[in-house]
Amino acid sequence: MPRVADVGILAKALGSVSPGKPQTHEALTVIPLLGPAQVEPEWVTMAEAGNRARITTVGEAGHGSGLQVANLGDLPLALLDGELVDGPQSRLLNTTVLVASRSELIIPACHLEEGRWRYYDRQFAPGREGFDFVCINRIRRVIRVTPPFHVRYESELAPARDALAPVPGQVGAVAYVAGLWAGLELLASPALFARAWWHLCLGYAGEAYWRTPARPQAPSPSRILRMLARCPVVPAPAVGLGVEHRWSGARLAGAALVAEGRAAHLMAFPI
Repeated sequence: MPRVADVGILAKALGSVSPGKPQTHEALTVIPLLGPAQVEPEWVTMAEAGNRARITTVGEAGHGSGLQVANLGDLPLALLDGELVDGPQSRLLNTTVLVASRSELIIPACHLEEGRWRYYDRQFAPGREGFDFVCINRIRRVIRVTPPFHVRYESELAPARDALAPVPGQVGAVAYVAGLWAGLELLASPALFARAWWHLCLGYAGEAYWRTPARPQAPSPSRILRMLARCPVVPAPAVGLGVEHRWSGARLAGAALVAEGRAAHLMAFPI
């Protein structure tokens, strides 16, 4: 079976980044991943799309397992794994999706309700069951960051947003909560990362909010990147544009969406 390092686009994305200076706010430490200058993809995020994106729940009374997305704009719409979507019940995107311009599709999402989570898998493609950890890992971080959390604690989160703001050339981040590695995020370009980072960071900030600060422990960002490169990888059709690659190793697992010749969003988590 091929490994992540054998997939040219993924190997290039991982090999082109280097760790920056750590940023810390209370129990959350973020080590920036810096990359070279590159042409920015012409994608818009959910926050930027405004009324050009319409997202509705699938199923009666909002209790379905997916979200129907309509991209009314002229550019592809980037919906990132881990983003929260407000609705009758809060939903958490459990895969990164690039929605073509002027198109509609249904995407899988985790369901959050009153501090509890429920996972529905009937919208998942065959063979995806082994990657349920992605949804579960995200849920563990974000059950406290559903809309009431980041509205209620907006003033408390402001210092974290300032302290963990993207730095020039940053395309990714390795996050540690209370000294323990919590996740890795890598996006296609510095501008895309700058626009999307706080939405992804909210989950880490929510988990760290109740934790005791501690110095980051092993593994280091460089070791995480090496472990990731050795993971067996399986390609699969993406929900929207591109191809999804999924992997699981002895100590970490994750996925990446490859589109337009680049890694749109690569993520990894400890297992």
